[in-house]
Amino acid sequence: MTKDYYKINQIGDEIYHIFDPAMVYCTLILGERSALLFDTCYGLGDLKYTVSKITDLPIIVVNSHGHIDHIGGNWQFESVYIHENDISLAKLHSSSEFKQRTLRYLQEQEHTLNYVFPSNFSNDEFINRKQPEFLLVSDGYVFDIGERELEVVHIPGHTKGGIGLLDKRTKILLAGDSISPFVWMFLEESTSINNFIASLKRLKSTNFDKIIASHMLELLPKEFIDRLILCASNINVDKSEPFYSALAERHGLIYTEGGKPFVSPDFVTIVFSEDKLDK
Repeated sequence: MTKDYYKINQIGDEIYHIFDPAMVYCTLILGERSALLFDTCYGLGDLKYTVSKITDLPIIVVNSHGHIDHIGGNWQFESVYIHENDISLAKLHSSSEFKQRTLRYLQEQEHTLNYVFPSNFSNDEFINRKQPEFLLVSDGYVFDIGERELEVVHIPGHTKGGIGLLDKRTKILLAGDSISPFVWMFLEESTSINNFIASLKRLKSTNFDKIIASHMLELLPKEFIDRLILCASNINVDKSEPFYSALAERHGLIYTEGGKPFVSPDFVTIVFSEDKLDK
């Protein structure tokens, strides 16, 4: 495995947002006694080595949810925390068949997305990796990593077992894929749109100021939640466009407010399916 595949970005008080060139981030937070790694990306490079360049503290690994772009590097660690509602999803995305499908997608997109696989990457080794033990975690659980507490916040929406971590020291919420300008809500494992809105409204009463999302470097203000709630509440099938993801092998509809996705700085987009409406 290529050791320098990932890029380290320090974005806060002992907070490191680690970039996987396949367009996803994981986040490392340091305490006095241990460090917590939130997600492990696709697992294409040597993430454990990258983490070791930042700290030699013992590492606690927590998955925001069960998708392969967040759990792929789990295999380098002995155990990983995840919400019980995403255990089955994580096991599916850890299967050899699913990893083969993911590799096909990533290798087809390599030039389009302008990233390069590690030079010594092995398809067979990636597909046949054994996964570590999953440990269950639930809403309200607190990871005390030494002079720093990170509280689990259950955020059903993108997946039923999606969680965030609230860093009480900095009042920053690590949100995984639950909050971003581009949220997938059309997957089989996604909740209804109404349940997602309810999750977001509960979050508004939580004490934090900024949000770290898993597919962008910049932090979002807490007020972004209001824009996401508004977008979800206004979803209109007639004003939506067809959407297809080869990675998910699923069709949906894409609804956008605030301008063109990835062009306008104010855009908010939700990909949904009609079966997720009015439930």
